[in-house]
Formats: sequence, C-alpha cells, structure tokens
Amino acid sequence: QAARPPGGSRRLGPAGPRRRRAAMAKTQQPVEDDGDVVPLSVDIMDFSNLGRTVDGTGFVYRTLACVDKHVGPIKGIEAYIHLQHVDLSHNSIKDMAPLKPLAHALKLNLASNLLPSFKGVEPDEDGGEVWPNLTHLNLNSNAFTALPPLPFKSLRIVSFADNEIATCQDFAGHETIQRLDLSGNKLTTLAGLANLPALTVLNLSKNALEDLNGLGGVPALEELNVAENQLQALEGPWQELKESPVTSLDLSGNLLESAQPLEVLRHLPKLRRLGVRGNPFVEAAGTAATAQVLACHWFLASIDGEEVTEGQLEEARELNVARLLEERERKKEAEAAEAADAEGEGREAAAPAAGDAGVEEEPEGALRLKERKAEPRLGGSAIASEPMRRAPPLA
Repeated sequence: QAARPPGGSRRLGPAGPRRRRAAMAKTQQPVEDDGDVVPLSVDIMDFSNLGRTVDGTGFVYRTLACVDKHVGPIKGIEAYIHLQHVDLSHNSIKDMAPLKPLAHALKLNLASNLLPSFKGVEPDEDGGEVWPNLTHLNLNSNAFTALPPLPFKSLRIVSFADNEIATCQDFAGHETIQRLDLSGNKLTTLAGLANLPALTVLNLSKNALEDLNGLGGVPALEELNVAENQLQALEGPWQELKESPVTSLDLSGNLLESAQPLEVLRHLPKLRRLGVRGNPFVEAAGTAATAQVLACHWFLASIDGEEVTEGQLEEARELNVARLLEERERKKEAEAAEAADAEGEGREAAAPAAGDAGVEEEPEGALRLKERKAEPRLGGSAIASEPMRRAPPLA
C-alpha cells in the first residue's frame, strides 16, 4: 500500500469527510440487482489518516471509506494490508473474503450490505488468526440468520442489529466483547447467548422474546434493553443476574398486564433506571403506574427517563401499606374458612363414632356428644374428638 493510492487519486481534503458523513446518514437499502452494482475501484475509494506503517518503515493511508457507492465485489482491497479503519457500509457486498488479509484492521463497518455469514474469513486450519486486532465490528442490516461464533479475539463492540437472526445456539460466547447489539432481529429464545464475562451493554430490543431464559454468564452486565418484545411474565435468570451490576433495564413496549411481574426485579439490587412505557398496565393505570412500579422496586431513581420524586415515593408507600393490609385480611379470612371446614369435618366424624359407642339416640344426643368429645371412655378408648381450631397467626 503506497501513500498515494494507485491511479493518482487521493480523494482527500475538506470535501472528503463531508461526503462520507452525508453518505453515512443515508438510509438507502442495499441494491440486490447485480446489474446495478459496481466493483470496488480506486476511483470511488476515499483514503485518509496518513501515518507510519506498523513497523515504521514507511507511510500509508490507514483509513478507507467507500459508502453508498453500489459496490458489490471488493476484490483488490486485500492489497491495502495496512488499513486499520474500513467503512464499506450501504453497498451491496455479499462476500467479505477479500477483507481477510487486513491483519491490522481495528474497525470494520459493513452495515447495510447483503452479507449472510462469515464465509471466507474463518480461521485457517493451521490456527492462524483473522483480524487479531479488530475491536469494532458493525454488521447491521445484513442477511445473517444466526448469530455465528466470533473468532476475532480482540472484539469490544459488535452490532448485528436489523438482520434476520433467529438463533444464538452456535454462538459459544466471547471473552472480550463489552457491547453487543442484537436488536431488530427474529429471536424467540436466548439459548446460547452466554459466556460473555466482559459484556456491559446488551440490546435485545425489537425481537419476539417471550422470556429471557438462556441468557447467562454475564457477570459484568450493566445495561439490558429488551423493549418491544413479547414479555408477559418476566421469566428469566434473575437470580443469576443478582450478582451482576445491572443498573438500567428497558422493558418498554412489552405485554405486561400488571406491575406484579416487576417484583422479580428485586433480585437486581443495583437497578436504578427502568423503562416500562407502552405496556398495557401503564396505559390502564395512567399516572398511578409510577407508584405501582415503585412498590415493586424501591430503589429506582428514574422511570421512563423521568426522575422519581418524593411525592411519587410517598404514594408508593401508601399503596404498599394498603396492599399489606389487604393481604393480611385475606390471610385471616382464609384461615377462618379453613378452621370452619375442619370443625365441620370433625362433627361428621364424631356422629358414627357415637353410634358405635351405644349412645342413646335422642334429640339432645348430639349435644351430649359434643360436651364429651374430649373425655376418655371407660376401657381405655376415646370418643373421636373434633380437631383443635388453630388461632390465626399474629400479623
């Protein structure tokens, strides 16, 4: 790779960055008609960031941008082995194999292309590493149907948003990823999404999840976004997450019919920010929803981006007291009903026992039996006695 790209075109200067920013801002979808795509060429490649080579023997351009140029084949890019930052987003690339020789790559942006897999950039059979220094990988809006294993050992920030991913079963985890974005996919289960010891931010919004079972091995997790899924009961590994420093959780736009499922969030003692807007119970409760949420987790500092006030905390306390009194009353009623049932069963059991003992049948016989139910009979046996009625426990 020379300091001046082949063809004599540097494509630098003030206009270059402006063109790149404008192209990155576009939302044009990849062109799928092969007749409209063009091969990567120097004429449409913007080089910048001139600097020394890694070994210090020369000067090279370390950044390449070729955004929204209808590029399909990228054969030829392998010659630029010193590139560190590559942006080929908003094109129609289907094959990333030519990128494999870029051993010094730090950031790859391949968003909004037609890539279905990592075919062509798998590790060599001899154990040779691919992109050993790569820290940022953006594959948003491509054609992945499964979250693949990521053999790039230095990854920190990875995004597969808006693909067609329906499974994480073969993922197998990663030691260094800190931020992972899987939003806008087709996940119905999180099986396989585990063993991420460095992960701090996980975005699972806009999928089809009905529970969070399968997520595990995330001891450093701080922010979890599961907005716009199909969650109703909040089943998930909350007990395990108790050991994680989760401070932010977004549950917006799910199917929670009441605030009661939020009680499971008490397993997250460091949780301070919670999103719940767009759930049925929020729309039904109106302004009272905040108190209902706070009654489930007292340490929240903000709900739906709004700071919790002292007035809302007081309202939640009053709600909690009312619920406790209602629960205490229900328990008393249940115990009274249980005792009444037991007393009735005791009377039914005592009647045949009295007949066997030869008690004279007369109108007041039942009364005499009740008076004698605890007295021992001659001969060492006893008349069947009515079970003792237990006093309700102290509230």
